[in-house]
Amino acid sequence: MKEIREILKAYDQMQAAGLSGALATVVRVQGSSYRRPGARMLIQEDGRWTGAISGGCLEGDALRRARAIMQSGQPDVITYDTTEDASATSLAVGLGCNGIIDVLIEPVRADSDPVAQLRAYARGNQPGGLATVFGAPEGHPLRPGHRLWLPPAGEAGHSLPAGPWAAQFQSDLQAALAAGRSRLATYDEGVQVLLEVIQPPVQLWIFGAGYDSMPLSRLAGEMGWDIFVSSDCGAKVIPARFPEARQVTHLERATIATEVPVTPTTAAVVMSHNYAYDKTVVSQLLPLNLPYLGVLGPRTRTDKLLRELAEAGQSIDREGLYSPVGLDLGAETAEEIALSIVAEIQAVMRQRRATPLRERQGPIHPRETETV
Repeated sequence: MKEIREILKAYDQMQAAGLSGALATVVRVQGSSYRRPGARMLIQEDGRWTGAISGGCLEGDALRRARAIMQSGQPDVITYDTTEDASATSLAVGLGCNGIIDVLIEPVRADSDPVAQLRAYARGNQPGGLATVFGAPEGHPLRPGHRLWLPPAGEAGHSLPAGPWAAQFQSDLQAALAAGRSRLATYDEGVQVLLEVIQPPVQLWIFGAGYDSMPLSRLAGEMGWDIFVSSDCGAKVIPARFPEARQVTHLERATIATEVPVTPTTAAVVMSHNYAYDKTVVSQLLPLNLPYLGVLGPRTRTDKLLRELAEAGQSIDREGLYSPVGLDLGAETAEEIALSIVAEIQAVMRQRRATPLRERQGPIHPRETETV
């Protein structure tokens, strides 16, 4: 989501300057690549770009291709072969990614604006779906760039021609949303579609505004997460100390449960160093069954806190509770602790075990499977 938001910001600036542009989207990967389907790059006619479709090796050629597509006004799908056995004339020979990458490049036009369609996905806190056609036989009514969109906020719609496509794409896109994974689909007559699940950013609620909360907010900001900071101490509720945060406030203890939204990407970290306040916050958050609830401090402190809540009659479910908070990185400083917390939240949200990649069997990323 951070990339989409940055693209939208650059797009608004491009529009204000009266410049033309093109959107490049990775739509299919066979084998390995630096970026996965759904990676995007906005290319402006003056040569600037925002986002990325690779680790830097394909952007230059994509810029050249985009300029031609801006002139023609017709989208095109470019295939980059980065496998070791790619031909000697291949642009990507020797890159070592060992994958074949299909990139859809579309002009940004008033009558067909692929960037403007992304705006609805930057709002809301639920996943959205986007079906993008990137392959069809010659003469078929569907062409690369035709879309159906199911944003989390705003109205669904499509740019598809008349036919059964809208109902088919919507049904399969809803199935992808239910599974929580993007996938590729090949329909009758060889129509190829990326069924993309666009996840919202993590919503991180930090309870506590001490010196160790600031690096956590900064690092989460680099991740593109939406950050909310609340403190029991009004003197620490200073927005200037948390410039990355969307909101810095003093929430009343009794209203915390009603203020924190329960979404698939909501995370909360309790780190005020005030035992009574932390106890109240945890008691408010536990019934919400958030995907991630971290509590700073030693295990004995949290065990005592939970025991006292249980003795007061509260039901205790440790399923989404992470305490001591963070991954075992040997962290000592506030910055190191922030890194361990952000890494743990990322692993939980992506349902990974946070083990070294060298110990992982199989591909790093799940493959977008094709279905007929």
